[in-house]
Amino acid sequence: MVECFNAFFGDDALNRNQAFDAVLYANVLEHVEKDADELRMVRGTLRPGGKLCVFVPAMPWLFSEFDRTIGHFRRYTRRELISRVQDAGFTVDRCIHLDSLGVVPWYVVFVLMKKTLSGGNVSLYDQCVVPWLRRIEGAIPPPFGKNLLLVATAP
Repeated sequence: MVECFNAFFGDDALNRNQAFDAVLYANVLEHVEKDADELRMVRGTLRPGGKLCVFVPAMPWLFSEFDRTIGHFRRYTRRELISRVQDAGFTVDRCIHLDSLGVVPWYVVFVLMKKTLSGGNVSLYDQCVVPWLRRIEGAIPPPFGKNLLLVATAP
């Protein structure tokens, strides 16, 4: 059985008094001001061997006014994300960059030009670039990318 909760752990999940098999953060952790505290709370709710999956924006130098506008506190370096997760008591299984091709356009559009995101831009990129980029990066993980995907295990 799968149950989904759309909440920060401090707001909801700890009140459920149960152990979880897995926790997924997809574009969430960057919105949590005290992310280290959040990760420790997650660790306290996972069963031994439970999995933590985290998808976050990477490369702090890509942080823009757009990030701030949508409530991001940070973009992560690979080292920083791994350290935060390990400090919370997890063993990191894997941490990879994704979306290497998105780095330059993001920098130009959001950092240099200070633009905002439009639905049309996202749809075009998602339809034209993401499908074949997913296959390439799935076979050969890139050394950099504008996002990070981390998988960790609770002891």
